[in-house]
Amino acid sequence: MKICVFGTWAFGFALLKLLWNNKKVDSLYAYEKDKTVVEYLAKHNKHPYFFEGVELSDRIIFVDDFRDILSAIDIIILAIPSQFIPAFLPELKPFMKDWVIILNLSKGINNQTLTTTSEDVEKVFKDKDHHYAILSGGMIAREVVDGKTLWAQIGVDTQEVGETLKSLFDDTTLDTEISINNIKNIELYSALKNVIALMMGYYEGQWNSPSTLGYYMCRIYKEIHL
Repeated sequence: MKICVFGTWAFGFALLKLLWNNKKVDSLYAYEKDKTVVEYLAKHNKHPYFFEGVELSDRIIFVDDFRDILSAIDIIILAIPSQFIPAFLPELKPFMKDWVIILNLSKGINNQTLTTTSEDVEKVFKDKDHHYAILSGGMIAREVVDGKTLWAQIGVDTQEVGETLKSLFDDTTLDTEISINNIKNIELYSALKNVIALMMGYYEGQWNSPSTLGYYMCRIYKEIHL
């Protein structure tokens, strides 16, 4: 498989570290529009801003122009903020091959149209054969880079594609579970989880005790249930 990770900031970098040693990956590319970042990564195999002392493999190919490689890519991994994805999708379309798998890592809803990323992808690629999936779970980039044992759910449209994506994380510290035809729900709940996490972070920043944090959490879930 040939894979390209779009976005080399914290989580994109973390995914590259997780994937580079997978024997099923023939070629691993990373796209970043910031040429300065690309040049630094290519020269040092380290990130210029995050994860000091952490190195990537020199087998990763860093590019600032995806047009020449995209026709050979089997799996596109979107590690860019959700608000930038809708405008970026049309740029990808002319260069993608059919039956490409798009794996989205971002969590959020289009604040202009209130659509999920899967809906935005379907709108742009409705006349192009493709598969869309989302990876979501309780993890942050630092934990992935540090090799913590983590869990994530892969929301996808077919079992076959799910197994392909799951195999990317074999022999890594990320345990994954496949969920078929549940993509939109995962996207919505992932976005909601981020909102709750921000709220709880605020309360934690006010030096509330664990019991008080538990109280707020219960109140939030009760309001969601109602």
